[in-house]
Amino acid sequence: MAFMSFRLIATLVIGLALALPGAAGAASGPKRVQTLAAAQTVYLFANLTGEQSASPRVCGAGQPSSGFLGFFLLPTLSFSPGDQSFDCRITTRTVVLDLSGSTVSEDASDVPYEFADGTELLFRRPNLERICDDVGPRFFPTPSPATLDGNPIAGTAVTTPVFPVPVHRTAPLTFWDDSVALGHPGLLFSTFCGWKAELRLTRGQHVILVDHSALFGGVSTHFRYNITVR
Repeated sequence: MAFMSFRLIATLVIGLALALPGAAGAASGPKRVQTLAAAQTVYLFANLTGEQSASPRVCGAGQPSSGFLGFFLLPTLSFSPGDQSFDCRITTRTVVLDLSGSTVSEDASDVPYEFADGTELLFRRPNLERICDDVGPRFFPTPSPATLDGNPIAGTAVTTPVFPVPVHRTAPLTFWDDSVALGHPGLLFSTFCGWKAELRLTRGQHVILVDHSALFGGVSTHFRYNITVR
C-alpha cells in the first residue's frame, strides 16, 4: 500500500474509530495511546504479506521519516517467533513501540472466544471490546522486557475502542474472506489490547531492544531497532 493511501486511510479510520462510542467493554489507557495503538494496528495490517514475525518487515515501509502525524510507527510483533533487526532513519523525535499485545478482530467463523468462567462469545463487532478486556490482563499481564540505550522501558497498558482496519485481497490467513462474508469487503473491525510505549529521542544514534521470547514459550524472539534521528 503506497504511503499516501495509507496516510489517508489511517487518518480517516482512526478519526472515525475514536469518535464512535464503545461497545460492551471499556477502552482504557490514555486516549492518545489508544489512537497510536489503533494507527499501528492499521499499519501492521497494511504491510502483512504472510505469517511473518514483524509487520512491516522493513523499518519505515510505506511511511515517511517524519512518521504518522509526527509519530514514527516502528515494526510490530506479528504472528511468528524469530529474532529481528531493523535499521530506522527518521526525522521526527517520537517513536511508537509495541511491547506485546493482541489485535482482536472480527471473523466469520463460529469458533467462539471462551472466558475463564465458561462464557463464550463469537468474534463479532459488538463483542470485540469485551473480549479484548479479558485478553489483555489474561494473556499479556506485563509488557515484554525492553530497553532504550540500556535503560528500561516501562510501557503503557491500553485497550482501544473498536476501529475499522482496511485489509487487502492478498492478506494472509482469512482476513479478506472474512471481510467479504461479514458484508464489508476490504474492512474488518478490530480492537487492540496490550502494551505500547511512546519514546522521545534526541538526535543521533539509539538502540531499542525488546525481548518477546516469553510469548512463544522461550523461543528466541528478540527485536533490535537501530535508530538514527537526523
